[in-house]
Amino acid sequence: MAQRVAVMKRVWAGEKVTESVLPVGPAPVQPGGPRLLVGTIGPKTVRSAAGWADGLAGTTLDLDVTKQDELFDVARAAWAQAGKPKPHLATSFWFALGDDESARAQVHRHLRRYMNWIPADYVDAMAPTTGWAGSADDLVAVLRKFAAIGTDEVHLIPTSSDLDQLHQVADAVRALD
Repeated sequence: MAQRVAVMKRVWAGEKVTESVLPVGPAPVQPGGPRLLVGTIGPKTVRSAAGWADGLAGTTLDLDVTKQDELFDVARAAWAQAGKPKPHLATSFWFALGDDESARAQVHRHLRRYMNWIPADYVDAMAPTTGWAGSADDLVAVLRKFAAIGTDEVHLIPTSSDLDQLHQVADAVRALD
């Protein structure tokens, strides 16, 4: 991966990387190209990504903030050892707003559709602890826990096409500022 990223950085810098084509353009808006985040939840991959990535953009299935902080610590140490600035630390999780039962059922339905390549009984076993379900106030409390461990970004993945849920989450997130 590091070699491929090095080639892409040359492309973004406007270098001609092969004799058969002209340099690719237009140049990226950001000097040096876009921020590169590794989508992983494994310490070994995090350590290897320190050589080429700018940070993490993983997923937290069970919202275990302590485990997430441990993974972020692996990243912080690996980036420091590589002589790089602090990594960008992002995570994501599925969410549903509502009373616990209906919201949890919504997450479960979504996981059954999304993870359709995994046997349904495995998804059913994961569903009770995967993603987040509850009230907007409870979501704010969870987001504050992620902020407390130094999370730069949390990507909230909706499990419904109900725009009202998105509006409620937007209002809740604005309250964090």
